[in-house]
Amino acid sequence: MPKKPETRRQKKIRRALEREFGGFWFKHHGSEFSEVGIPDLIGCVGGFYVGVEVKEPGETAEAIQKTIHKKIRGAGGICVTSCSESYIISVVREALESAKGRRIIYLEKKRVLPRHGNGHRKDSYDISEPSHAKLQRRR
Repeated sequence: MPKKPETRRQKKIRRALEREFGGFWFKHHGSEFSEVGIPDLIGCVGGFYVGVEVKEPGETAEAIQKTIHKKIRGAGGICVTSCSESYIISVVREALESAKGRRIIYLEKKRVLPRHGNGHRKDSYDISEPSHAKLQRRR
């Protein structure tokens, strides 16, 4: 079965994003069991969530997709809808550059606390900067 034009475009854009930014990228395959409106391509670059909705020329995102994209942006992620590889790369680059001064934090499991009266353990988490990252902070 021949591939759809959108599928070919997604592969091309994913390869371009991996080449340009590195990080971790994958194609979200929607199904009847997955959340509706999740972007086609999902990535993590420099500690930021990136969602990319790939459309064919002339198409626009559906209402539910726009709602999910707004939630992603509201949570501090980057989300873009387009058919143009160069436009997507420029939006992601601009968003990452404008976020350089932001503080990136990670949740690391600190220790397991003893069991409570109900028999469940309660975990404690530390919020810290990544020890492996050598990020310069500008304010």
